Amino acid sequence: MRELKLELRQDRATSTQLDRQIAVSRNRVRVALLSAQDAQLLRDGFEADLRNDVTLRLFGNGSSPLYVPGRECPACEEAERIVDELGGLSDLISVEKHNFFSDSETAIAAGVDRIPAIVVESDNVDGLLFFGSPSGHEFTTLVETVKTVGRGECGLTEESRDVLAALDLAIDLKVFVTPT
Repeated sequence: MRELKLELRQDRATSTQLDRQIAVSRNRVRVALLSAQDAQLLRDGFEADLRNDVTLRLFGNGSSPLYVPGRECPACEEAERIVDELGGLSDLISVEKHNFFSDSETAIAAGVDRIPAIVVESDNVDGLLFFGSPSGHEFTTLVETVKTVGRGECGLTEESRDVLAALDLAIDLKVFVTPT
């Protein structure tokens, strides 16, 4: 993959400088989703917060120029782009990509039953599932999840952890993110 850095400037007083990295891959041009300033803020945040390696395991429909009925996933490409950009912001973040359809055993073992799905995990955390494309408000949720997993601390008090540890039943906690 070749990477180019373009700097676009406009001379009007009201305009701002735009920095975008363009990745040329498979004869496609992809403009970075994050501005250079936002990417730097995330790099700084990851450097300050991450103490452990974090793996982002993306489950999608795979990159194929063929249209396969029943395997459509309009949000998979966007999720892949976001995960790729996050993975490039810290040496402690690695990215694994899995085709949900051809690697179904891995998907089942990870608890993935729909796509796109991102499993955020480390040596200390078994895996937190994130379904859907992490765009908009969901992007902040994914970034904070990466930081939490990378810190290896959940933020709960000792008392709360003791109460949860004493439970004799499995808990399936689901968090829904919505802008409303």
